[in-house]
Amino acid sequence: MSYGVGGLGGTVVLGFFEIPHTSTELMAIGGSAQRQNAFNWGVEAARAANARLDDFDQKVVVLNGGGNDHGKAAGGVTFVYADTTPLEPTFMFHELGHEFGLDHSFSDEPAPCALGDGRPGAYCDFTDIMSAMNVSSFQDAMNRKSGPSLNAVSRKWLGWLHRSRIRSFPPVGPPETLALAAVNRPDVDGYLMVQFAGTSREDPAASSTYTAEFRERSGWDRGLGSRVIVHEIRSDGLVRMLRSNPVGILSAGGEFVSPSPSTVVRVESLDTMGHVARLRVWHLPPTGSRDVRIVTVLFDPEGPEPQGEYVLIENDRTGSADLDRWTLQDAAQHTYRFAALTLAPGATVKVWTGTGTDDAENLHWGRHQAVWNNTGDIAILRDAGGTEVSRFAYTA
Repeated sequence: MSYGVGGLGGTVVLGFFEIPHTSTELMAIGGSAQRQNAFNWGVEAARAANARLDDFDQKVVVLNGGGNDHGKAAGGVTFVYADTTPLEPTFMFHELGHEFGLDHSFSDEPAPCALGDGRPGAYCDFTDIMSAMNVSSFQDAMNRKSGPSLNAVSRKWLGWLHRSRIRSFPPVGPPETLALAAVNRPDVDGYLMVQFAGTSREDPAASSTYTAEFRERSGWDRGLGSRVIVHEIRSDGLVRMLRSNPVGILSAGGEFVSPSPSTVVRVESLDTMGHVARLRVWHLPPTGSRDVRIVTVLFDPEGPEPQGEYVLIENDRTGSADLDRWTLQDAAQHTYRFAALTLAPGATVKVWTGTGTDDAENLHWGRHQAVWNNTGDIAILRDAGGTEVSRFAYTA
């Protein structure tokens, strides 16, 4: 989970030490004070044996029975397991997460999903270890409850996720298709997290950061389904998995749309053999309209105008758009007629005034004179029935 940067690397077992206290003494202490005393006693016993405790920032005391409360304590972590009791990797790594400074993980639900933290949404991100024990875990080879791993936001916060593996989208810009590698597969080419700023889903006057990561059903995440997970980080700093409409748990073909001004994250495909999700990310117009639209007209390019002019068209619909027999006109009714062309959701095409070879992203009018006036014009896109779909007016 730490990509070899930190985490449990360099962990050392310092030894087994006799604690000069009895189980009866420990059991007489109630609540979380019990785990704190157990931790303190363990540290004292190790120091008495000259263990090199000061060489380590984090410390874990493991008792072979004698108590019934364990977890994060001041100064480290206490685990209590009798010799015949199986360890619990899910619980243990959750508590170690606290030792590294991590809070519980959350969803956007109005109530907590387990006891122990009364904040809304606490323990409700079933894809993240910091919601244990309310998580999608699996039984390992020793029949112990294990997984899941840690979300990408927490890995970034801990300094494990390098900025080169994060794609940050600006508030304006062209659509982009990208490969998102499974968060537990840093050996695979691609980003490990996508992030962008947007309007908060809770408060329209506030801003949030949204993130997307690919969680693959393998390794520590084999209790999950292979999905792209969207989180929202609000002004309170809490990381929330989005479980209410629109839901941020995406399969192939699914999409998430942030509040206006909206950004769309669409999962084009999930390649579990290649450990990659392919995403299309783009921004909707300020109106939030979901239709085919004219984005811009380059009417005064550098160099020869017929060859440099183009109109950029984008499909903001939730489904593909068939542009066969559609038309594009200027105010003087110069008309370009589309042949067979299908635009996928979020896809764009440029209609160039001049000549060239057509492909899926570039069409050519074949004209030797400019169409789009430098002093101002109107571009009108109509469907095969002649209905106006989009209009773009500009002045010099």
